Amino acid sequence: MASKIFKLTSYMVVIFLIFYFCPVALAAVDNLTAKPHSYQQQEKITVSGAVYDENRHPVAGVTVKIGRAKARTDAQGKYSVKIKPGDHPVRIRSGRKLIDFDILTFIDSTQLDLGFQKIN
Repeated sequence: MASKIFKLTSYMVVIFLIFYFCPVALAAVDNLTAKPHSYQQQEKITVSGAVYDENRHPVAGVTVKIGRAKARTDAQGKYSVKIKPGDHPVRIRSGRKLIDFDILTFIDSTQLDLGFQKIN
């Protein structure tokens, strides 16, 4: 009988502690959450430019991917994508081959000309 009372009392104490400290823990977590930067709340921006090889000739038909947005370069090597402001990986691909990769921060619409050197 005493062990049943002890178990019941133990459960009641645990439940009390959970309900007592849960709002405190939630308030602490709420204060720790990151607030978005002002540039992350903007609408999409346009990033456009051209892709050139090591001889500064435009490269047609490669894929430029910035974040999740992607575009193929035209005959003059030009591309244009719309993205949300923030940090985005920038990739240049020819077919399945990754040519170049970098991570850049975009705040406003900008022109970004990309160049790469062929590796034998």
